[in-house]
Amino acid sequence: VGATLDSEAEAHLRASFDAADVAHRGTLSRDEARSGGFGWIANHFDAIDTGHVGRVSFDDVRHYLQARDGNAATR
Repeated sequence: VGATLDSEAEAHLRASFDAADVAHRGTLSRDEARSGGFGWIANHFDAIDTGHVGRVSFDDVRHYLQARDGNAATR
C-alpha cells in the first residue's frame, strides 16, 4: 500500500509539475512555480535549487522531498 500510494502521489506531483511548466522546458523558475500553484516550491526554492541555476527540475524536487523525509525520520 505504501509503495502504491507513493507512486500515485509522485505521478500526481509530476502531472502538476508538468502543467506548471508552460514553456515545456522540464524545469520551473521560482515565479513559474508560484504561478503554477507550487508555493511550497517557491518558498523552498533555494534549498531545492542546489546548483543555483535559477530553475528546478522534477528530479530536483523529488530529491529535496526525499532528503527532507529522510531528515524527518532521523529526528
